Amino acid sequence: MLGEEPVVCKENESYVVLEGNRRMAALKILLSPRKYLSSIRATTIERANFQIEKIDCHVAPTRIAANRLIYRRHNGIPVKRWDKINQDAYLNNLISIEHLNIDEINKELGVPPSEIRKSLRRFNAHQLAIKLFHSYPYELQQIAQTDFPITNLERFYDNEKGAKFIGISFTATGKVKRHIPQKDFNERFMFIVREILNDRLNSRIFNGDKEKEDYFKYLSEKFSLVPANFEESGFIDDDKPDVSEPQSESQPQPKGKGTNQSVSNIKLFGEADWHTDIYRIDALFMSLQKINHKSHLDMVAISFRCYLDMIVYQYLRKKNLIQNVCEIENVEINKENNKKYDKARKYILTKYAISEDEIVETDLRGILNLFEKRDVNYAPNLSKMLKYIASTPELLSDPRQREALSHFLTPSNPLINIKSLNLLIHNEYQSISVEELKKTALFLLPLLQHINSELKNAE
Repeated sequence: MLGEEPVVCKENESYVVLEGNRRMAALKILLSPRKYLSSIRATTIERANFQIEKIDCHVAPTRIAANRLIYRRHNGIPVKRWDKINQDAYLNNLISIEHLNIDEINKELGVPPSEIRKSLRRFNAHQLAIKLFHSYPYELQQIAQTDFPITNLERFYDNEKGAKFIGISFTATGKVKRHIPQKDFNERFMFIVREILNDRLNSRIFNGDKEKEDYFKYLSEKFSLVPANFEESGFIDDDKPDVSEPQSESQPQPKGKGTNQSVSNIKLFGEADWHTDIYRIDALFMSLQKINHKSHLDMVAISFRCYLDMIVYQYLRKKNLIQNVCEIENVEINKENNKKYDKARKYILTKYAISEDEIVETDLRGILNLFEKRDVNYAPNLSKMLKYIASTPELLSDPRQREALSHFLTPSNPLINIKSLNLLIHNEYQSISVEELKKTALFLLPLLQHINSELKNAE
C-alpha cells in the first residue's frame, strides 16, 4: 500500500529516506543486531533469523515532489494524522527552509492559501508563546509539547475582541504584529496562554456568542478590553526582512545558489578555527563552518549533533575519564533495574501466593533482561558525558557555566537541548529553525572553546 511505503529520493548515487526513517532503522537493527544492540538483545533477535533483500519504496523525483505525498499522508487516513503544531511547522519549513511561497505550496500540496496562512499564524503564535515563557520551565514544557491546544489560542485571536484585547494581528504570511507596547502585549498574551494551560479557556468556554460574552466580561474585571494605547498600524517585532513574503511571479527570487552571502553570514561558530588532528572531527567542523546553515539546515544540524558527540567523547577519553562516566551510568542503570526487579518480585509473590524461596533471582532477572551492567569500556551517550562535565569542577571550573550546562540538559529547556538534537536524527517530524540552531551553537560555544583548548594543550 502506497501509504505505508517509505518515501525516498535519489541524490547522486544514493537514496535518501525522506519518510520512514524509523522503519529503515528497525530493519537495519533486525539485519545487523550486534552492530546496534547489546549482546543479550542481539542474540534474542538473531534467533528469529530475519532476512530481507529489498523493500518497496515510493521513489520521488525530487525532495520538493515528495512534499505533496508526505503532507497528504499525515493528513489522511492511512497514517496517524499530524497534530496542528507538527503540520504548521512542516508548512513553515517549506517557506523558511525550502524557500517556497504560499502559491507554490498551494500548487505542490493542494492546500488552500487561506489554510496555509492560518497555519503560519498558528506557527508564529506558538513560537511567540515558547519565547515568552522561556523563563518559566514548567509552563514552557507544556507549551512546547505537540499536543498543546493551539486551536484554543487561534479561536481567541481570530475573534475581533480577542485580537484587540491582546493587541495582536498578523501579516499576510503569518508574522505577528503587535499594536500595544511590548510590556502590555507580553502580559496579555501570557495571561491568555495561561488561561489555556489551566483549561479556563477552551472550546466549551469560548464557543457561542453567550459564552464569549461571559468570558469577555470576566476579562474586563482584570484588564481593559481595548487597551488605551492601542495603535491601529502596529508593527512587527523583527528587524530582519520578512523572508516568508510571497515572491512576485514577474520578479522571481533566487533559491540557494547565487545568493553570494559573505563567509561571516554562514559560519556557525564565527571565526573559530579549531583543529584536533583527528581527521573525522576536523572534517565535521570544517563542514559546519563552510556549509550555509540557512540553505542546508537539516544537514548542518545533524552534523553539529555528531560533532558534539565526537569531540566531547575524545575530550573525556584523553583525560582517561570515560570509565568514570560509564561507572556512574552503571550505578544509575543497576539502581533502576533493582527497582524493576523488586516490583516484579512483589507482584509475583502477591499474585500467585508463592514463597520467596521459589523465586530464582537469576532466572527472573534473565527473563526481564535486568542483568547488572558491568562493562565500563563502552561509549556513553552524549547527555551522560555532558552531565558528567557539568558536575565535575575539575573539568569546568566556572560554577555558572556548569549551572547553565546542567539547565541545557534538562527537559525544561525544550528548544535547545540534547533530546531535541537527538530527535533530528531519529524522528522525521522533529524540526529545528535557523534561529534555534544558532542559539544552540552560541550557547555551547564557550564549552567547545574550552574543550578544543584542552585538546590542543594535551597534544
